[in-house]
Amino acid sequence: MVANATCNYQHEFVYKMSPLDDQNSRKLFSSRVGQVDLEPLEETSIEILKKCGGLPLAIVSIASLLVSQTTRSVIQWKNVCNSLSSNMRTNPTLEGMRQVLNLSYNNLPRRLKTCLLYIGMYPEDYSIARTDLLWQWVAEGFIGKIHGQDAHKVAGSYFNELVNRSMIQPTHFRYDGEVKSCKVHDMILDLIRLKSEEEKFLSVVDDLQGITSTWQSKVRRISLQLDSGANEGTIEASLNMPLIRSLALFGKSRFLFSVWIIL
Repeated sequence: MVANATCNYQHEFVYKMSPLDDQNSRKLFSSRVGQVDLEPLEETSIEILKKCGGLPLAIVSIASLLVSQTTRSVIQWKNVCNSLSSNMRTNPTLEGMRQVLNLSYNNLPRRLKTCLLYIGMYPEDYSIARTDLLWQWVAEGFIGKIHGQDAHKVAGSYFNELVNRSMIQPTHFRYDGEVKSCKVHDMILDLIRLKSEEEKFLSVVDDLQGITSTWQSKVRRISLQLDSGANEGTIEASLNMPLIRSLALFGKSRFLFSVWIIL
């Protein structure tokens, strides 16, 4: 839709992106799984790549899932392969891609799921400062000491695990190679928001008009993302949220907000 609108709906000027061919799919997959000996896993890896349909996000997500497993056996790889029911090369659907990402999410340890869900507080395409995110995880109580390490250091290890599993994408690095900021892919953010709603973990609000008193009494974390024209001007809201634990506010700088929370 964006491409069509940009080209004034002259379809001949729209570049249609093709999925990766077998060779490049294999190259991307191999680069992600690293030093794994693929020879005994050849047949299974070929079948996995067929089901990924040449879609880079699917390939990277599944490869990251496979490489995160403590033991890498033919049986484990076949189990992952059998969990992918759709062949996205012949039938590339949004639902098929969601299935891949859902599989990656379901295989996360609970501690990482919680930290990942919190990222749903941020708007789409938002550049998230690593340091801010780590302190927010600690403040929320998601992080505990492990082997005497302080909470912030443990939070950093969780962040690195999510990067290694391709659930978050580094965008800027420090001089020493440490990640300075990150983003999440739009489809992963959609999954995070869906899981957050299912688990009543957090709610994203883009219009204060739809907030009801019943909803307020249940919400624990809320992200107000008030960028639309309907929210222009000074916004005043009296929110009675007895269970609230976190409130994040995002919007254009010309907006002025006055929000009261009654605890």
